[in-house]
Amino acid sequence: MTQINYFVIGILFISFLLPILQSIGDIILTFTEVCKSQMNVIIAKNNCTVEKLGMELEQNDTRVVGFRSGESKEVCEDGEEEFEDLSMCKIEFRGGN
Repeated sequence: MTQINYFVIGILFISFLLPILQSIGDIILTFTEVCKSQMNVIIAKNNCTVEKLGMELEQNDTRVVGFRSGESKEVCEDGEEEFEDLSMCKIEFRGGN
């Protein structure tokens, strides 16, 4: 075969066969992305289920060692007055010296 024949075959390959091969590759990649997204949906559903179970089992009554809790009135920092609003009050350390 002559060089002109190789040139014509190369032009035909680039014009027709290469786009077809690229489209086939894009279809394969799209299929794999769909499979990955389906797995991600399953994982998200399982994570939601685990979170709901964790919230059901979570204890609402927690205590910290060394701090007072459960009192409705606290000593305020400025003037030893009692307030119902706990955001303005300090929490004192119960440890002994």
